[in-house]
Amino acid sequence: MDFRVGIIGILNRTFPGNLDAVYSRFIEDAASLGEELGFAVVSAGKALDNLDEVRVVLDRFRRESIDFLLVQLCSIASGKIMEVIAKAGFPLGIWGLPEPADEGAVQLNSLCGLNMFCSIIRTYLKNEPIRYKWFYGSRQDREFIDRFRLTIKALKLIKQLKGMKAAIVGGIAPGFLNVYADRRKLEGRFGIQVDELDFSELRDAVERAGVGDAVKRIAGEMEAEVDAVSADVKDKLEQNAILYETIDRFARDRDYRCLAISCWPRFRMELGVMPCSVYGRLTDHGIVAACEGDIEGALSMYILRALAGSSPMIADFTHTNPEKGAIQYWHCGNAPVSCGKKGTVQLTTHFKPGSRITCGDDEKVGTVYDMVFAAGQYTVFRLMDDGTKCLLISGEMLEDELGPGFDGTRGWLGNLRYDHRELPFWALVQTILTRGIPHHHCLVKGDLVDELRECMSWLGVQIIEPIEYTNTIC
Repeated sequence: MDFRVGIIGILNRTFPGNLDAVYSRFIEDAASLGEELGFAVVSAGKALDNLDEVRVVLDRFRRESIDFLLVQLCSIASGKIMEVIAKAGFPLGIWGLPEPADEGAVQLNSLCGLNMFCSIIRTYLKNEPIRYKWFYGSRQDREFIDRFRLTIKALKLIKQLKGMKAAIVGGIAPGFLNVYADRRKLEGRFGIQVDELDFSELRDAVERAGVGDAVKRIAGEMEAEVDAVSADVKDKLEQNAILYETIDRFARDRDYRCLAISCWPRFRMELGVMPCSVYGRLTDHGIVAACEGDIEGALSMYILRALAGSSPMIADFTHTNPEKGAIQYWHCGNAPVSCGKKGTVQLTTHFKPGSRITCGDDEKVGTVYDMVFAAGQYTVFRLMDDGTKCLLISGEMLEDELGPGFDGTRGWLGNLRYDHRELPFWALVQTILTRGIPHHHCLVKGDLVDELRECMSWLGVQIIEPIEYTNTIC
């Protein structure tokens, strides 16, 4: 297993509980958790009660490159031990246990130890960059397992990010200044690698490509994947397939999992095509592609895909229905087919006509998806400010009650919520406009609020809290 959890049981043998039995149960519990949640257990080998032994084990854990350190308080132990463990540099879990009896002598005092150790980190070590999470209860307790499962899922994603390669191709789209991000800061916070490439590298590859068997096969697949193909683009599917096959190979040859490409208006002007449907299909097939050079949007989509196991999309904050408390998310036609409501997905031309050279005549340029988003629960997520902050809300994509929406890929999101609590419509508007959240928001089907809150906490990313709506300037 790629994910490795180091485990240490610490204790104080002056307490009368059966501490050896408690530690043995800890070893058994850790093994069963590893089997259930998919991680390898790296054990200290025995219960520890002095600093020298703890230091030796921590050094070994560093050599063995553990990803998470889980410390169980088999009984209360010395705060000096906690100081050494907390400063070891690992993501840290501290597990306290209930007392085995309700009366008589205190057997373990584990909860008190948990309280003390958490307090030491928050007070005595408050200036140290320590990230930890507490756990309390028995292995079989639902509160414990739900809390622990969330942590493992989040930390696995964070490990997956380490070394992930992404690319910005062509910089940001002209005028889209709010989606600029400092790639060096993203690399430092998330452990990713972000390359900056000239658009000509991709353009030249597309212009060299021909119509071979692979392109013909892809064109046929693209037609078969949708509910309809408009007459305007039937003769352009092979052109679109060339674009898909070229970008897919371009990314895979360089091991890019995440692309932010300056599509508008360069594809239209320099290649006579729009890449919107290609982006959606790439995302459906494992290469996350974001519009207009938006690297934070691309990274947000990658995180959503990793957590949800399904395709995310990027869309604009475009229209509102205050009476229904709903917002219409829309974009030109880049949402993956898997996000569309059955019966509504078609391949068609871009809503704005324009030619290869002038971008201003009446030539219809393809190829884009047109669809209504499938109904259901959605999570909306967006990194910003060089990855230091994020938008995180949820809602329900409404069925048909507000009409079909604009041409392109779109849907009405209502029943808005923040951290599982109702989010007033005007509070969301106030928050987005006052906090300067970029207009590209990333959506995925399902409720991933808890998973994202956990991930962002471990990464040190601030989740933007809603602002109450007022008539005064904020």
